Amino acid sequence: MSETETKALSIREYNKPHDKPRAMELVGEAYAQRQSLANIYIFKHPYFIASLIPLAAFIFYRYDLLDDFGTIILLSAGLLMAMFSLFARITDSLKEITEGLMQDPFLDDADLAYVAVYGDKPIAVVSVKYIELNEYEAVLKTAQKQNSDILAGSTATLTTSKLSASSQTPSRVTRSSAKHPSRQAIITSWTVLKRYRRVGLGSDLIAKVVEAVKKDSIKNILIQCLSLEVAAIETLKKSGFQLVSHAKLNGALGRLGVETMTFSLQV
Repeated sequence: MSETETKALSIREYNKPHDKPRAMELVGEAYAQRQSLANIYIFKHPYFIASLIPLAAFIFYRYDLLDDFGTIILLSAGLLMAMFSLFARITDSLKEITEGLMQDPFLDDADLAYVAVYGDKPIAVVSVKYIELNEYEAVLKTAQKQNSDILAGSTATLTTSKLSASSQTPSRVTRSSAKHPSRQAIITSWTVLKRYRRVGLGSDLIAKVVEAVKKDSIKNILIQCLSLEVAAIETLKKSGFQLVSHAKLNGALGRLGVETMTFSLQV
């Protein structure tokens, strides 16, 4: 990032009326990119590649390479498109999460939220919810029973809708009442506009959260992400987060080896 851009860049508290449209757009874009990551993972998976072998064998058995070259190309292209479409449906659950997220007030209900602004344009956002540890554990169990994908990383998705889906009714933990040893800070969104990634903005947002959480005397920060999100995982580890648990996702993505990973930072 150039010196001019650095001077124009600032991180400030989230302002609901002014920042919400752009912040929600950033989160939506991050989910779309996550779905793309999942699709790429599927198309590189041995199961997908193995499924192409019998199709290729049939085509080359049925048609002569020299005499039917045009037919082979057209047929191969059609079959590949059909296979891509079929396997891409595995990630439709991520699209459904994105659509539901747009109706979720996780930013409005956040106990902490910050945006990184370049000029007057928000280019990154992070939000945090304070919650009792036992309520957080109940959320995870409920989501697993409902075959839900609890995801995070470039965008954390332990949002208000999942918190309210807990078997217990989560108590609102305001910043003024946050000082309690059993309370945790859950990062509910964390994303940076793609063109501004890998310049330290993600780490800067995490540092801002750590600073604020310390003032509220909360000792632990939690975040989840997909095993696909390598860049987000690297940033978390560089920021001091440690992996505390991981489990395969329910459904087809889990069967293909995709995991949800929970990271913790003691502050």
